[in-house]
Amino acid sequence: MKKSYFLILFFFASCQSPDAQNLALHKSYVFSTLPNYQYSDRARDNSSLTDGIYTSGNFWRSSTTVGWQSEKEVTITIDLQRKENIGKVTFNTVRNIALKINFPQNIFVFTSNDNSSFEYVGDAADSADN
Repeated sequence: MKKSYFLILFFFASCQSPDAQNLALHKSYVFSTLPNYQYSDRARDNSSLTDGIYTSGNFWRSSTTVGWQSEKEVTITIDLQRKENIGKVTFNTVRNIALKINFPQNIFVFTSNDNSSFEYVGDAADSADN
């Protein structure tokens, strides 16, 4: 039986403050593997994750959805453009057990000041819901 993987992620890095903000808003990013979900809008794939637009409702066929099928590993590098104090990293994804669409097993978070040497911070998917 062939397993099918589907992943939709929205990442937000927020500062350590009661007035937290999305530090990734409108920042550039790079995928290790381009999204291959049939409804992903290839022209927006370089801005959909950080444009501040939250897809709701029937997101399965929305062009603002960014997704991968049958990919075991995807790396997304977001350039915050300057050193920031990051309080937490959040993401949004979907699951449909009947269709074998699962949450990502791990979302490892690393930080870097030079895009060369990275330090492991934690696993954003480490949750009882996962």
